Amino acid sequence: SSFFPSRTLLMAFVASVVATLALSVSDLTGTGHLTLYSVTYTFTCHVSDYVMFALLGVAGGLVGALFNALNIRWCAFKRKPCFKRWVGPVQEAAALALFTLVTSWPLTITRPLNAQTIHALFDTCSDDPGETVRSRLQEQFGLCTQDGSSNTFGNGLLASLGFAAALRFCQTVLTIGTACPAGLFVPSLFIGACLGRCLALGLKALNTGIAMFPHDIDPGVYSMVGAASVLGGVSRMTISLVVIMLELTGGLDYVVPFMISVLLAKAVGDSLNEGIYDLQIVLKGYPFLHEELDVTFTERCCDIMETGLTKLDVNLRPRLQDLRIMLRAFTFRGFPIVDGDHFVGYVRRTALEELLSRLELERGQNEVVTLDDLMPVTDSMVMRMVPDAPLSQAHQVFKQLGCQRIFVVGSLPGGQQDVLQGILTKKNFLRFLQDGRVGHMPVEQSVLPEVENGCSSGLRFAYGGPQRPSTAVHVRASELFSVLEAAAQAGEDSRLDEEGSVAASASDGEAVQANHSPSAV
Repeated sequence: SSFFPSRTLLMAFVASVVATLALSVSDLTGTGHLTLYSVTYTFTCHVSDYVMFALLGVAGGLVGALFNALNIRWCAFKRKPCFKRWVGPVQEAAALALFTLVTSWPLTITRPLNAQTIHALFDTCSDDPGETVRSRLQEQFGLCTQDGSSNTFGNGLLASLGFAAALRFCQTVLTIGTACPAGLFVPSLFIGACLGRCLALGLKALNTGIAMFPHDIDPGVYSMVGAASVLGGVSRMTISLVVIMLELTGGLDYVVPFMISVLLAKAVGDSLNEGIYDLQIVLKGYPFLHEELDVTFTERCCDIMETGLTKLDVNLRPRLQDLRIMLRAFTFRGFPIVDGDHFVGYVRRTALEELLSRLELERGQNEVVTLDDLMPVTDSMVMRMVPDAPLSQAHQVFKQLGCQRIFVVGSLPGGQQDVLQGILTKKNFLRFLQDGRVGHMPVEQSVLPEVENGCSSGLRFAYGGPQRPSTAVHVRASELFSVLEAAAQAGEDSRLDEEGSVAASASDGEAVQANHSPSAV
């Protein structure tokens, strides 16, 4: 969310304290430590190692950008009506489970759980007595020999690690965004750990003949740095990712390699596309505002506000049945309440439905709803701004106050104040940043009688008609949204299809109710 309350942060901290206490009391991870991938190294990095860590960061950024591009297009395809019509969530999850089982079984390194495999990739080979799950897997995968030394380049290990990374990459591209929970962190760590081991094996073989490095190469360190770089290329996290890697491995001595790889992975990934979370936010249509926008706002609120509002005007003396028709015609989450030209407040849809149900039982559908009836469910302290307020001010209100909508009120020449002229919502603000479109329409135009002079004949609520064209000169934030066009278009198509389905279901329900009514009999 773009608005993060401090209470939520405190609750998250309390939850982390409880989790840490539970881990310290019982060995739930099976490692004997608080961290899941606890490792112990005495390896000292050389300047040449930092060059290789930088190379891993570049590779992680490229892999992450490719993953985001493929995954968002796959998710966009799945949101199309033709796909959802033939493949349901259960069928998709079952097919992915079967695909993962069939493709993971042939390779020894992809058979166990990811957490155990990642720990085996991270840790160094040791000749200490006593067999553990990690050491047994290291020998089973061919990472280490029986005497506790690292395996070399020429025994097929490089091909096995590369194929395992490619396979897990394809599996993760297909599973992220499905109806069933699918992880992103652990598969990304697995892919990066395999790539890091591949680079270390190649350098180890090269160092044997040419002696490029003044010390022996430890593949485990490269595996950890590769895991951080790939996860950074996918998620584009920086400080939090370095902290996560330190917590997972306990390798405090390798904070500098983590920083180098994560920063380069983010820089390379950002030069190609956005992070996976930003793409999913746009795909799902969440109203999220970024901290910085490469846009200079020259518009005012009145330039992009919605003017074709559907208002509940108590001055028209609306009946209960009029408000019921309004609720069936529009799927908005709430409606502005006005008394003539005077803006009163905002009522949420759920509160209005509960009020109408109660009043219908007490009075009947033909009774008039007054302002006194609506005031108990009306929020009169909503955010208001004047029409000439700069759009940059609206952006700050959305970002810092966590508001979902701003009501634009002004005055008439006669001196009347608080006249509702339009509304600016966070979603429409983002839509304007992307393509300049604002406005709304009823779910089904056929449910409304003929509209004359801005008021529906026979009904007593104010429907303002379609949105008028925006008077703003559209400033296109191409640097921010150019890569997100596929996600935004897929999300918009999916939402339009869902709205059409809801409207069709509502119409069918009304037809069934009419056929079973006493008058029809």
